[in-house]
Amino acid sequence: GICRCPMVEHMRANGIIPGIKVDKGVVTLPGTQGESYTAGLDGLGKRCAEYYAAGARFAKWRAVYTITDSLPSSLCMTANAEGLAHYAATCQENGLVPIVEPEILMDGRHSIQRSAEVTEAVLSSVFAALHAHHVDISRILLKPNMVLSGYDSEGRAGPQDVAAATGARAQVRCAGCGARHCVPVRRSGGGGVDAAPGPDEQDFGRQPPVGAVVLVRPCVAALVH
Repeated sequence: GICRCPMVEHMRANGIIPGIKVDKGVVTLPGTQGESYTAGLDGLGKRCAEYYAAGARFAKWRAVYTITDSLPSSLCMTANAEGLAHYAATCQENGLVPIVEPEILMDGRHSIQRSAEVTEAVLSSVFAALHAHHVDISRILLKPNMVLSGYDSEGRAGPQDVAAATGARAQVRCAGCGARHCVPVRRSGGGGVDAAPGPDEQDFGRQPPVGAVVLVRPCVAALVH
């Protein structure tokens, strides 16, 4: 017959752990050249408690960064790192596993070297903020971008270089504590696990180059109390 049980109970019965996106989208960051930060911190603790009571066990928050020769600005990186850290700490205080998603947009003509520089700077700022907010690094999921050339770049980097550049940034120094954390991650792509690979990624998923770090998404169940 037709199952009339609540959706959360139906999901649990089928081995699915429910989660929820808790940010309220990106808005323009005043004092910048059109850069953005993510809204939604107001009342987040109360909402997280309600989501947990309703059956959610993980949450997601996305921050976006634009690359040019001079961007992202230090203001943008600081604002978004603080937002991600505040969100992650609030989630953990309310029993939710936070998916931390600092996504560097690949629009533009930048090189893979510039993408790598920005990715490292962004992740370093995020981990410094996570440490300052006393977030348990071992109980988050990191969802960053892959390190790619800009979509309009001439002579775009191939899969070997993409794998090496992305893998090299899987380990990020947590500023202030002197420790190195290897956090399992899942690349940002917007298309889900089965999305068709881009031109720089076609061989990466099927045949990782020798010495590459293959990034995987761990099961949320391993992190849920």
